[in-house]
Amino acid sequence: MVKSSISTPIAQPDEDFDLSSSDGYPIYVSYFKSSVPDSNKVTLIGGGAGLVQYRYYKFARYLSEQGYHVYTFDYRGMGKSKRRSLKNESINLSDWAEKDMASLIDSIQKQWPSADYYFVGHCMSCHLLPLIEQNGLFKKIAFVATAWGAWNQYPNKYWIGLHVQTWVPLITELVGYLPSSMFQGAEDLPKGVVREWRKWFNHPDMSKPYTKSIRYIESITCPVRLFYCPYDTIAPYPLVKLFGKQLTNAKVDFKNLDELWQKDKSQVKHHGFFKEKFNVLWHCIPEFFRFKI
Repeated sequence: MVKSSISTPIAQPDEDFDLSSSDGYPIYVSYFKSSVPDSNKVTLIGGGAGLVQYRYYKFARYLSEQGYHVYTFDYRGMGKSKRRSLKNESINLSDWAEKDMASLIDSIQKQWPSADYYFVGHCMSCHLLPLIEQNGLFKKIAFVATAWGAWNQYPNKYWIGLHVQTWVPLITELVGYLPSSMFQGAEDLPKGVVREWRKWFNHPDMSKPYTKSIRYIESITCPVRLFYCPYDTIAPYPLVKLFGKQLTNAKVDFKNLDELWQKDKSQVKHHGFFKEKFNVLWHCIPEFFRFKI
């Protein structure tokens, strides 16, 4: 296992294990046991690109205290699922969805065959769930800070375009991977992930022309709530709404996190929801899961 560039968290899971994905690649998974005896509620948390699972540990522990068995994981090439140098890895976004996420969902279903399943996705994971047929298993889905659309649909499209079309692909090809840890405080990203995301990000239909999402996104029929922040430049509200429009068979609604955050003038923005500073907002997720729609 190659050492991650991110330090060890304070919150700790009840169990860690390697899961063999569909092609045999070992995926590092963490499990948080429900505080409620005989609970049949299971939640899977999918993290953002370059954000290792420990960033979600405190939120996962909170959900476990609300009566949910919770699983987090690192996609291949990330965190503790990083097995060798990214220069020697051939990994793309479809691998993360169809091999890693799908295999973990299959494993959870075998472990908890009669459970109610829930999904909490942050940013990239919200794009990966529509790629797999297992997405139809979930009773409810919460998407946090995710958007749909090409780079030139963004309000700050020239700045986004400079990143997507110029320096990100240039650095990635020169180094052999995207060294995000040097300037974003995130994990480095495999070359294939960057290439595939750039291809999606250049098309207004994103993954649909290139993946099975054009078919499997129709399998999402449960209630889906999209949590957003008005000042999130990575996932601006108009493009969050556009994501909701893709979920044609789901019952979709939206929740403004900044309206719920009244403690001070801080803005939740793209990564804030899962930080401990904003933990007074965490109740929004289990309340949504419990609320009958």
